[in-house]
Amino acid sequence: MGIDLGLKDSITTSDGFKSGRISFKKLDAKIGRFNQILSCRVKDGKNWFKTRTKLKNIYSKKKNHINDTIHKITTEIVDQYDKIFVGNVNSQLGLKNHRLAKTTSDAHWFEIKRQLEYKSEWYGKEFEVVDEKYTSKTCSVCGFVNDGLDLSIREWTCPTCNTNHDRDTNAAINIRTVGLTGLAFGKTNIS
Repeated sequence: MGIDLGLKDSITTSDGFKSGRISFKKLDAKIGRFNQILSCRVKDGKNWFKTRTKLKNIYSKKKNHINDTIHKITTEIVDQYDKIFVGNVNSQLGLKNHRLAKTTSDAHWFEIKRQLEYKSEWYGKEFEVVDEKYTSKTCSVCGFVNDGLDLSIREWTCPTCNTNHDRDTNAAINIRTVGLTGLAFGKTNIS
């Protein structure tokens, strides 16, 4: 199984499964509202402590939802496949871009990789982090590299073999291919 970690879909597998974005808009809106209320309260007052307690509970609820979602997805992947290859995504690049910082931090790439790694060890499965350079730009059928592929283009057609590719699924297929050919990094290379 090849897995591409992304912003539009947190997890995209080489067989076409897409997890969607792991986000909780209602909880984020509640957090924003209670932060606003907390800022208007008198610090260390009775209502300030009540609001702070409510805010802590909402943060805890969000964290539990995220962990539950990631655990369910990663457990299902490890149960189904013996060899798991994940692209080596660098979340620091997305965090430096102020427009993508919130989306990048909400993607939880490190936690997904961490859970896949330890669950693979538990169940005796093989897990490797693969260099994903050019994986979304390379045709998984004929190997043509499309250098003019912009990040906004989600689907593209290979000019050589006329195969229509979904960008993320194509990347996941290429990650699986790179992993199976032995060009993968070791387990210790998790960032």
